[in-house]
Amino acid sequence: MDIELPVVYLCGDSTVCDQPGEAYASWGQMLTRFFKPDVVIANHGESGESLRGFLSEKRWAKIMSLLEPGDYVVVQMGHNDSKERGEGVGAFTTYKADLKRFVADTRIKGATPILVTPMERRGFNGAKAKLSHGDYPEAVRQLAKEDNIAMIDLHAMSVQFYEALGPEKAHLAFAVRQETDFNGKFGAGPFAFHFLCLCKYGRECCCDARCGKAERHRSIGSTWPDSKLSSQGPQVP
Repeated sequence: MDIELPVVYLCGDSTVCDQPGEAYASWGQMLTRFFKPDVVIANHGESGESLRGFLSEKRWAKIMSLLEPGDYVVVQMGHNDSKERGEGVGAFTTYKADLKRFVADTRIKGATPILVTPMERRGFNGAKAKLSHGDYPEAVRQLAKEDNIAMIDLHAMSVQFYEALGPEKAHLAFAVRQETDFNGKFGAGPFAFHFLCLCKYGRECCCDARCGKAERHRSIGSTWPDSKLSSQGPQVP
């Protein structure tokens, strides 16, 4: 007998994809830890990916061929999109238009789109996190507000997370000599847990690594029922 389970499709870059080995890890890779077995996590992310690349390499077409009503599509891009150059290329032009297409295609299939702002790279100006993504996180927020799309602001969370760790300890969340890719012992888990908190409770988890309590910021509503989510939290040193 065939059993139909809801599928959560992940679209993203190296911060989302299934990393092939230690010490690299991603928040998308760790997400399975927080869901029960009756939810399928299908990670279609790939290192170095952008929205345009995802389309031209037929990764999006693959998801569309599999997507069913009741499924979810999570999209986090921006790291590599911001490097693209050309006439008219930009956060509020090509990037936003491509995101809009992803959302429209998902909704036509009867599935639910969820946009995620790109988490920031590790870098500091003094004690403050250095912002490297320009207008790309804001383009995601803008589209989410305009088209009433569920949105998880990992960019804002990452800035708070790095600043809570500080310039001397922020490297502990990352693979050796990396400013973008996490390690599996500490870095990837809190980001996946942050994703879980917004989906389950409609609130962000506390971004201070020294604190164990949840801090309410803003509600986006419950995306998944509690019955589909585990209650496990991340390991924090």
